[in-house]
Amino acid sequence: MQYSVDVVCKESMAVSRTLVLCLLLAAVRKASALAVGRPDDAEPDAPWALEADADGDKQAQLLGSRSDDEADIGDDDVGVDVDYPGCAPEERETLARSLKEKYREEFESKIEDVFQSVERPTYLTVGESRNKAILRNFLAHVESTTRVDNVTSTVVNVQLDVDGMAACKEAELHYTTERLHIECVNLAGWLPSVFFGSGINAGPWSCVYNMIIWSKPEIFLTATNTSQHDVMLIDTDVVIYHDMFKLGEEAFFNNSEAKLAVAHELRGYRNPNTGVVLGTKAGVDMISWWTWENFHTVNQFSGDQTAFSNLAKFGDNLHFWKQLAVIRWPEVGQCGNQGIWATHYNCMGGKKQRFMMNNTDWHEDSWARLIKSERHARQNVVEAMKASGDWWITE
Repeated sequence: MQYSVDVVCKESMAVSRTLVLCLLLAAVRKASALAVGRPDDAEPDAPWALEADADGDKQAQLLGSRSDDEADIGDDDVGVDVDYPGCAPEERETLARSLKEKYREEFESKIEDVFQSVERPTYLTVGESRNKAILRNFLAHVESTTRVDNVTSTVVNVQLDVDGMAACKEAELHYTTERLHIECVNLAGWLPSVFFGSGINAGPWSCVYNMIIWSKPEIFLTATNTSQHDVMLIDTDVVIYHDMFKLGEEAFFNNSEAKLAVAHELRGYRNPNTGVVLGTKAGVDMISWWTWENFHTVNQFSGDQTAFSNLAKFGDNLHFWKQLAVIRWPEVGQCGNQGIWATHYNCMGGKKQRFMMNNTDWHEDSWARLIKSERHARQNVVEAMKASGDWWITE
């Protein structure tokens, strides 16, 4: 039986504090089809906590209570705004629903094929060409943890564009070891091709940004539903120091009712951060709910994270929050604050690499330096041939 906001509000009119809470809940219900109740939690939300949510995502990010998503795809809010049918804010939910249908018909089988064959719990990352350097850094750290913790790991990297897929294949060749298996999955053609490439505004609030982060829970649902092992959806700007599946085991041990494990923001009550979400077979229904609510947040600053937060704070009688194992600070640090198991470099705008360097978390590996030096050397040769008159190729 669903929890009725209307009934509670009518019975609580005499208490001003409760009235404020009821009015806020009613507003949330109007904004989201899922806001029809809240978990029967022992620690009720205070009115000030709900008011903080209503202040807006952007302000909350500045306070560290709600950070950005995988913002390394376009941090600077610069570039050409994509003029694509369905990208108007009022049309994005319809666009997302059509993209989901296209995914089910043409692309989901690619994810299923990979996750049917994985042999162990698997890291799942989703990206495209603009975050190829961040991907390399992520893989370098995963490779390091296989040696530090003496474990074998698998990373499935889903790429949404052709150039991103090429970058993944290069990284796969470089970072694969006996202990690290990397699988690149090509979903180029699912999202519109105009979303990708340099010179495109992919910053937060843009259609490009919001549709890219919208895609992640859909892929996560397929992977977790297909795999015989746990799957961890993790952003590539999360720098890991130890095997994150061991951390997941600890989180589930502390909450025997949990079906998913999720990181948490630095501040705020019931404020999950979806930079790290560990999925299990038992949690497939919860992920499915996430994908459903995700349609309603395609215009929000944090997109899929806002959808997850809505379920955690205002979910119905499924008691969504009670079925979450929460990974808190200091296990996984947020906003570049160093964690014990990992550090999430969100809240950084376009300065992720700089902050990683300052914390010695940036692997400027020999492979990347070699690529740069080879390009520089080729350019020097070309310039020398031009100067001597030996360069005959018409440009």
